Amino acid sequence: MPNSRSRKNTLINLAGLLLALAIASGGLLGVQARLAHEEASLLQGGGMVELSVASDPSPSEEVDVQVPGTPLTEEELTLVIQSLESGAEPYPHAPGQSQLSMAEAMEQGRSWLESFFMPHLGVTDFHLSEQKTGCYLWTVQEDTPLLSYWTVTFSAKNLEAELILNASSGQVLDASVRCALPTQSQDTEDLMDFLDDYASSFGLKEQSVLIENDGDGDYNSIISPADDSEMADSIPRNAEIYGRTMYQSIGSQGIFAALNVNRIVFSCPVQGETPDVDYVQAKEILSIRLRLTSKLTE
Repeated sequence: MPNSRSRKNTLINLAGLLLALAIASGGLLGVQARLAHEEASLLQGGGMVELSVASDPSPSEEVDVQVPGTPLTEEELTLVIQSLESGAEPYPHAPGQSQLSMAEAMEQGRSWLESFFMPHLGVTDFHLSEQKTGCYLWTVQEDTPLLSYWTVTFSAKNLEAELILNASSGQVLDASVRCALPTQSQDTEDLMDFLDDYASSFGLKEQSVLIENDGDGDYNSIISPADDSEMADSIPRNAEIYGRTMYQSIGSQGIFAALNVNRIVFSCPVQGETPDVDYVQAKEILSIRLRLTSKLTE
């Protein structure tokens, strides 16, 4: 009889242990499922988020970037540019059914940088393998999906970019990129080709090209005093700056594609093999802004 009672107690304890393990496993699975659901909801939603992303490197090629939405017409682009230049206060909102999700906006921005922007600088194998990505959906006019925009930022080693995408079409309306990577020398013809390809991506008829030489630029017009990024901190105040802005009119309603290029050159000390000898190395940061505008001045 005692042995029978002992075996019974053992079976009860074993059953209780198995039940506890089942509850714990179910709870863990429930937490994981809830976290996955919350992550998916975040990437489908609006607001502002910053993520650290690591992905497997793969070679990039210069290709025509396909936007996920329907490209804007000339009339729609005109309204969009007017809203961006209006100076109205932006406010955040959640994406509508016809707009890009946060995940789609980040992917579109990454693809545009890798497949369109960097190959035009001669960097055909560029890949954002590790970067911090920020994403923010905003508008200046309520209940008007056409006038909503995703601001997508990328911060990686030797590259920082801020892109403004139309939330409905996914087209890049404004891109500011600072790059310290080795790039091909860009002469006037190369820059004109770059601008022409950007203008052509909107599907409107290109017209004349205007070139404006900026001469020596103002440092604060390129790197904002409020910019506390690593790259901005590395640039001395006495850096030499060379720049120019090029415009190409597209369509017939006063829209211009604009390309602003500034080359920032500065010297920095480099430790050589002999500790007593100081070496100086010239460094260069290329600052490029591509955008649509209705104005021929900065």
